Amino acid sequence: MREALEGPHASASMHQWIDLVFGCKQRGPAAVAADNTFYYLTYEDMVDLDRIADPVQRAAVAAQIRHFGQTPSQLFPRRPHPPRRPPPAPSRWPLLHAPECLRVVAALPGARPSTAAPVTALALGPDGTLHAVHAAPRLAAYRWLAHRTEAGPFTFGQTAAEPAGAGQGLLEPCGAGLTLLDPGPGPGVTPTQAPPVAFLPGTRHVALGGADATLRCAWVESGAPSAAASYHQDAITCLAADEGVVVTGSRDATLLVWETGARGVERAPRRPRATLHGHPSPVVAVAVSSPLDLVLSASAGGTLLLHGLRDARLLRSIPCPATPALLAVAPGPGVLLTHSHADLAIHGYGLSGQRLASVEVYERLADMQASPDGRLLLTVGSGGGLAIRDLATLRVHLKIALHAGPLTALVLTPEQCVLVGTRSGGLILLAPDLRRTVSPRPLRFGDWP
Repeated sequence: MREALEGPHASASMHQWIDLVFGCKQRGPAAVAADNTFYYLTYEDMVDLDRIADPVQRAAVAAQIRHFGQTPSQLFPRRPHPPRRPPPAPSRWPLLHAPECLRVVAALPGARPSTAAPVTALALGPDGTLHAVHAAPRLAAYRWLAHRTEAGPFTFGQTAAEPAGAGQGLLEPCGAGLTLLDPGPGPGVTPTQAPPVAFLPGTRHVALGGADATLRCAWVESGAPSAAASYHQDAITCLAADEGVVVTGSRDATLLVWETGARGVERAPRRPRATLHGHPSPVVAVAVSSPLDLVLSASAGGTLLLHGLRDARLLRSIPCPATPALLAVAPGPGVLLTHSHADLAIHGYGLSGQRLASVEVYERLADMQASPDGRLLLTVGSGGGLAIRDLATLRVHLKIALHAGPLTALVLTPEQCVLVGTRSGGLILLAPDLRRTVSPRPLRFGDWP
């Protein structure tokens, strides 16, 4: 319905509807010619109830008005309303209108394979700084710049010349790498397995799950510890964060919900607010959505559980064809996304648990993120390419080969740039190409069942 109301046919006919309801065809000969006439009492200012002295007649007229209804005020009585102008160049939503214009504008190479520390998490700070966690675990900060024009962050028209320094200095380190406190591998955890890590949105903290069942937090500016708490009975295997909350999953088959601040009050988590139960085996993946008040989690064996975030109530169990290695929640359309390294597929579920779509990806995905408008899903993985997918059908709209080996993390910026981390520890910045002339064409999206 939304696609139809915002489609080209409705836009091209909008002025005719305005003429009938609010314009020159509401009354007079033009209304008669358009077969757009109604009972006379429905028109504005046709009768003044206050001037009818007889109370019986006044009540009768008022009853007729209530029965027949009223036409709106005639706002444009003189001339037909002009047709709607064509939409402006989609400079603010390049991913939706012209994803093929994305190109690599800057890259920082990683280390040699023998010394590489993969990028495991990416986040943008309030000042625009890009924060990255490498698998050492090491915290690093990068400065990145985006082209801007008067029309918005980017434009799709041909430019006379590329801005001076384009591709130079757009992505560069700012400060030395900081080592995060890590107790080392615990029982059953191999030394090459990176500890789970997540940046806490709305704060200046990064959270690290420990093999010793401890949740540690550090300041992103200095790497200094800000909090540490141990309430799990076994190693923390996964964690996820959203505005005001972080959720940890453990080999003890439970999840803990920690508060990180509310209404601008920033604090590191120190004591869990709630414990989520229901998994029969160790928790292997978790995702959280504060807008939807939901926690999505998976355990070994394929059990997928949906909990309420505030009341910690188990809402439903969803059968999953394989043990998920990656979970995500798209809050706009309310879609639950899973990816398994066993069947190499993405599955989309509704909040009621019904499966909406499934598609094979033929690679092990490392990260996936839904666009803020709820139309697109961005994925990266072992195939070494950035895939832009329709969130409703999970089909690929565009895949960009980056030729940098396996990709491990991504973040979508407010300017519609995409920053990608690699297994070798490098970073890649993709942005709309200002030198190309692109004919904007809205993507065709699937319908939700």
